Amino acid sequence: MINQGLLSFFPVAITTLLFAYLGVKVIDFATGLMKTKVSTNTEDKYKSSKMRDGLICWMAELCGIAFVMILDLLLGLNFLLCGLTLSLFLYKEGMSILENLLACGVELPTAVVKNLAVFNKNNEGNEGDVK
Repeated sequence: MINQGLLSFFPVAITTLLFAYLGVKVIDFATGLMKTKVSTNTEDKYKSSKMRDGLICWMAELCGIAFVMILDLLLGLNFLLCGLTLSLFLYKEGMSILENLLACGVELPTAVVKNLAVFNKNNEGNEGDVK
């Protein structure tokens, strides 16, 4: 059922990763909204400009995924770059969901909290920079 129409052109693994990315993005959006309601930090409060920036970023990610799919086709890489790109986006969104859950007061395992701290420490002050 997943591989019908245009999606039948792509391998099942890629369509599965794409649908997983879209699903995780929805969960991230929902947990982000919950975070704005429960947070006492003024930076985390709901702001339409912050939501707008997030939606623009998401559209840019979708354009990036489309670009990588085209690149995979042109270079004949059997969607290797696309799978890697989608996997990295899934990882990023998973980290964002965990951060949102932590801000909402959900108790996470100590190992997860430590890894989030390391992730945030490495990304602190490098918004938009690639390491």
